[in-house]
Amino acid sequence: MWISSDYHKFAVDVHVGTRGIEWTHNPPPLQAGDIVPKKKPDPAIYMLAAKELGVNPQNCCVIEDSRIGLQAAKAAGMVCLVTKSSYTQDEDFR
Repeated sequence: MWISSDYHKFAVDVHVGTRGIEWTHNPPPLQAGDIVPKKKPDPAIYMLAAKELGVNPQNCCVIEDSRIGLQAAKAAGMVCLVTKSSYTQDEDFR
């Protein structure tokens, strides 16, 4: 498991922390959008995650809540599961 987000690391840390998520073991690695040259829909953040995990992108499954995230996952050659949020419920995910 790997967490990749377009937000900068501080915002992701705050968001995850305010959700009351408690990891039973070590938390998964986290990548923020400020470590790649381009943001989604560019696949850079997902390609970096696959590289760091040492896995083929075709063997990855991304969970996304936005259309640009879906586009990034598809561009990386990854399977994507979409979970709409209140912010993205009206986006076209086709």
